[in-house]
Amino acid sequence: MAPSINVQSNYKDRNNNKGQNTPKTKSVLGKSIGKPTGYKNTPEIPEQVEIRVTGKLPRWLSGVLYRSGTGKFNIPLPDGSMYHIQHPFDGLSLVHRFEFSGSSNTVKYNSRYTAKGVEKRIVERDNTVLFFGPDPCKTVFDKISSFFHHITGMGKMRARQEADPTSEIINVAVTPNFPLPKGDRFDSLSDQGLVVKTDANMVQVLDEVTLAPKKIFTYTDYAPGLNGQLSAAHHQQDPVTGETVNFVVELGPVVQFRAFSVSASGVTTQFEPISQNLADPRATLKAAYVHSFSMTEKYIIIPNYPYWFSYNGMATIWHGSVYESFYWDGTKPTLYQVLDRRTKKHVATYQADAYFAFHTVNAWDEVDEDGDDVIVFDVCAYDSPDIISASFGLGKADEADATNNVKKSMDIERSATAKGHRAWKARKAKKNRRASINFKKDGPFKPFDEKTSYMNQTQEHAPGLDKPPIRPSEVRRYRLENVTKVALAQADKSGVYNKYRHPHADYIIVAEDVELPRIDPRREQRPYRYVWGVCNSVYGKSYANASSTGLVTGIVKADLKLGPSATLKWDKPGCSCSEPIFIPNPSSEQEDVGVILSIVNMTGDGKGRKDSCFLLVLNARDLTEIAKADIGKYNASTFHGSFMDANGNSISVN
Repeated sequence: MAPSINVQSNYKDRNNNKGQNTPKTKSVLGKSIGKPTGYKNTPEIPEQVEIRVTGKLPRWLSGVLYRSGTGKFNIPLPDGSMYHIQHPFDGLSLVHRFEFSGSSNTVKYNSRYTAKGVEKRIVERDNTVLFFGPDPCKTVFDKISSFFHHITGMGKMRARQEADPTSEIINVAVTPNFPLPKGDRFDSLSDQGLVVKTDANMVQVLDEVTLAPKKIFTYTDYAPGLNGQLSAAHHQQDPVTGETVNFVVELGPVVQFRAFSVSASGVTTQFEPISQNLADPRATLKAAYVHSFSMTEKYIIIPNYPYWFSYNGMATIWHGSVYESFYWDGTKPTLYQVLDRRTKKHVATYQADAYFAFHTVNAWDEVDEDGDDVIVFDVCAYDSPDIISASFGLGKADEADATNNVKKSMDIERSATAKGHRAWKARKAKKNRRASINFKKDGPFKPFDEKTSYMNQTQEHAPGLDKPPIRPSEVRRYRLENVTKVALAQADKSGVYNKYRHPHADYIIVAEDVELPRIDPRREQRPYRYVWGVCNSVYGKSYANASSTGLVTGIVKADLKLGPSATLKWDKPGCSCSEPIFIPNPSSEQEDVGVILSIVNMTGDGKGRKDSCFLLVLNARDLTEIAKADIGKYNASTFHGSFMDANGNSISVN
C-alpha cells in the first residue's frame, strides 16, 4: 500500500510556502475586485504522485481517468487587491489525471492549471475576457470599450490563442482520443488527442500525461463553413462507426445551427444548416443555450429551449457575460430540430412544452406499427432555467455567515421541499397511472399545472429563503412520433399532409432527482435500464438550491424498469460527490456490473475537520464502497470526466 502523501504541503514547498487556499483580501486601496465568493483555490500537482488507496481495487481496473473543472477563483493583483471570480462555472481551468493499476492496487495522480494565460489577462486588466457570470470590473465605459474590441479584434483573438494555448477558460468536458484537425498548424500533433471542450466554439488540446496545454483550435479548422461562436460542450460519438458529431451556432441577424461529423478516418462532413422552424417557417429562429444534444443511429436531435441569447448574442459581447445576455420565455415551446444522418438534411421540427436541460442521457430509434420511424430520447429536465440563477448562490455569503445560518436554512428548505415534493408526487401519480415504461400516449403529459405547481406549493413554506426551492431535475422520456410523415408534411406545401405538420412531443417521467447522468456506454443508442448521477443529499441543501452553505450531493442509481422502489443512493455526512462515471467490467455483459468513480469533497466542520477530497470507487450494482484514494487537504471542483483503459481505448467518454 502506498504511503499517504500530503500533496497540498508538497505544493506549498514548491511555491515558497505560498499555499493555494483563498487568499485574504488585501489592498492598498482597502478594496477587492468583486465580492469574495467563498470559493477556495485548488492547488495544481503537476508532478505525478502516488496517492494512498484504502480498500481493494478490482484487478481489471487499469487505465486513466481524466476530470475537468475549476481551480482558481481568487487572483492577486499588482496593487495588492484581490480579483474574485463571481460564478462557479468561471473558475480558471484545472484538469485532473488518475492512473489506475488494479493489479498493484495503486493510483497515481497529477493535475495542472490550463488557463494561466487568462490569469495573466486578468492581472493586466484585459476587458475582453468573457465570463459565464458577471465581471465585477466592468463599468459602462469598460463595456463600450470591450464591445468595440470584440467586434474589431477577432483576428487578434485567433493570434492570441495560437501564441498561448492557456489564454481561454475551457473547463467543461474532457475527452481522450478526440479527432484533431489536419493541416500545417497541426503537423506537430497526432490524428487524435486529449481535449477539453466548452459551450463556445473552441477546443483545447492537452498532453495526455503531463496535461500541458498544446493548442487551441475551433471547429472551423475542420471545415471553413463551420463558422459560429457557440457549440455544445458534449459531443456525440457513434458506438459503431466511430463518427464524432457536434454543431456550431452562428449568432447574428440570421441564426444558424451547423451540424457536422468527423469520421474515424478524419473526414469531415457538414449537414444542411438549421435556419428555421419547419413547423412554423414564419417564426424567427433564435439562438438558445444548448449544452448537449441527442443522437440515434438514424437521426441527430438538437433542442432549442426558449432560453435565448438577447439580440442574437450581441448582448453577450456587451456585458462580457453569457448569463447576463440570457432571457427566458416560458410561453414559447421547446423545439426539437431533427437532422437525418443518412441524407444530411434538416428534415423535421417538433415542438414540446417549455423546459430547460443541461444534459441528455440516451437516445435510440424505434419503428411503429405502420413502419414509420420513432425517435426516443431521455433528458434531465427542469421546468425552467432557474437552476442557472440558483447556481449564483454557491458560496456567496462569507464563511462565518454561512456557518451561522446553515442549520436554519437547511431546516426551512427540507420542510418545504419534503411537503412540496409529496404534493407533486401525489399529483403525478394521479395524472400518470401508466406504467413508467408504457409509451402508449393519449395526449400531452404534464406532471403539474401552474396553479398547483411545485414552486407555488413550496413558496409559502420557505420564508427564510430568497426564492422558493427549485425541484431537482427529472429524467423525462420524449417520443418523436411519425418522423417520416412529419418530414413529408413539413416539406410539402400542398396541404395533403397537414395532419402531421405541427407535431407535439410528449413525455413520461422515468426517474427523479438525477443530474450529471452516466450510463453503461455499451447501451448508447439502444434501450437501457440503469442511469447513475448525482442527487440531492439529505445532509445538505439541494444541488438545485445551493447557497452560502455550499453544494452537497450524493450518488444515485436509478432503475428505469422497476422505478423508485429500486433506487439506490450513496450519501454520507459532510460529503459532496461529483459526476459518477460508470466503468464496465470487461468480462461481463451485464449493464450494472462494474464500478463507479467519483471525486468526493469533504468540507470542514469548524470543529477540527478540514477540507479534503478523495476518489471514491463504488460497486456499480449496489453502491457499496470498494476503495478510495486520498487526493489532498482541499476541495476539488470538477464538472465531467472520461476513462480510457490501459491500452488507450476510450471506455466511458463525456
